Amino acid sequence: MTTTTPPRVAVLGAGKLGGAVTALLARAGARVSLWARRPEAAKQVAKEAGKGVEVAASVADACRGARLLCFAVPVEGLREVARAAGEVTTGDQIALHACRGVETGFVLPSEIIRSETCLKKLGALGGPLYLDDAAHGRPLVAAVGARFDDVFRAVRVLTANTRVRAHPTHDLIGVELCGAISNVAQIAAGLAEGVGLGETDQGTLLVRGLAEAAQLGAARGAEAATFLGIAGVGDLIPRQVTSTRRNRHLGREIGQGMAAAHAMAAHAALEGPVTAREARTLGDRMGLKLPLIQAVDDVLWRGAAPAEALERVLTLDLSLSF
Repeated sequence: MTTTTPPRVAVLGAGKLGGAVTALLARAGARVSLWARRPEAAKQVAKEAGKGVEVAASVADACRGARLLCFAVPVEGLREVARAAGEVTTGDQIALHACRGVETGFVLPSEIIRSETCLKKLGALGGPLYLDDAAHGRPLVAAVGARFDDVFRAVRVLTANTRVRAHPTHDLIGVELCGAISNVAQIAAGLAEGVGLGETDQGTLLVRGLAEAAQLGAARGAEAATFLGIAGVGDLIPRQVTSTRRNRHLGREIGQGMAAAHAMAAHAALEGPVTAREARTLGDRMGLKLPLIQAVDDVLWRGAAPAEALERVLTLDLSLSF
């Protein structure tokens, strides 16, 4: 009788996402090598996940020999982690990330990883990714964007004994853009809630955010269908992804009167504010009309009054095409 050695997966980051991924993989029988910037956080996640999880002393130790790497850190820390991983990664390894933002210059997470490592088989997780569902044993739905079918096969193998429903697409850029701009749209919805606008206006802003993501996607070579699928529309329905919830809270605080600079300082790790600024810069350079993104950028970075900035967006025609 032969036995199959379970694959080893490196999980880089022990926040809510890293913890959920670690727990899912451990339950599925994978061997997980977990690294976190704060060792005590990694130890706590490993303790809760149980058998099959070891805490790595460094990024390199976690990645060395792993079949798959999962980057579960914010975009602002991704380059540093990817650079450390790049010291030991090999071309046959597979990498996934769930970052929902961009770096200065509108550099996408996959572009950061590719520039710092030899990894080519990269995938992005997008869509609802409602981690509380996973914690309570309910199905976890995600889009997986990748250019290589090996990524999809690896995800299927690792999630075969779980309640994860992964929807594959070759549109890696589209999945990344959906996740990034959804945070900007959630800031806008939070601003609307903060200034006293109702759910109808909030929903209108979310739909416009998705349409503007599709415009950016078209300019970057993404597929229109991605924005109407799990990664795009599917992300709007539950509105419970941790990052979007926190970006919405940031917008609500500013809408209620908190100074934008103070609010952003209190939520320094959020990816939405930088994404709004960089998307606006890119849109201006490419001649795109992105009124919602521009309004959020005006409020966060240019001192505009939230109510006035949103009103300019809400009075525009919403006959948008994807």
